[in-house]
Amino acid sequence: MIAFTVAGKPVPYKRTNGGAHGRYTHPAHRAHATKVATLARVAHRRRPPLDGPRLLANAIPVVLECVFVFPRPGPRTMKPGPRVRFLDDPDLSNLLKLVEDALQDAGVLTNDCRVDGYAGSGRWYAATGEEAHTAVKVWPLVEPG
Repeated sequence: MIAFTVAGKPVPYKRTNGGAHGRYTHPAHRAHATKVATLARVAHRRRPPLDGPRLLANAIPVVLECVFVFPRPGPRTMKPGPRVRFLDDPDLSNLLKLVEDALQDAGVLTNDCRVDGYAGSGRWYAATGEEAHTAVKVWPLVEPG
């Protein structure tokens, strides 16, 4: 299993736009994906991918847990207190997609299609005094061997 935390407001996957001069990726998307991939690479410590080799016959399903914590709105909107469910844009699937792609870029996963579950993943407003962040955990569903 690997686990790491990305400081800052979570950023969703944004679809790239094609144009006359090639594809355009939003700078916030690119910067956040790079940050996630760098932290994943450090946590993974150059070990083989958690989902096994490229061969589908030897693939290992993995579980991904991402807790996305957004900045708490001001006191006029929300009273101080514990974490509260975040039920607004961006949607969970786009937040997860950026993390999956970054894990693949970092070499933690061979292919992000091998993510077979999202245990405990969700979106929250931060508790009073808590900073915005993304907590990521990835583990093989079946131990290799």
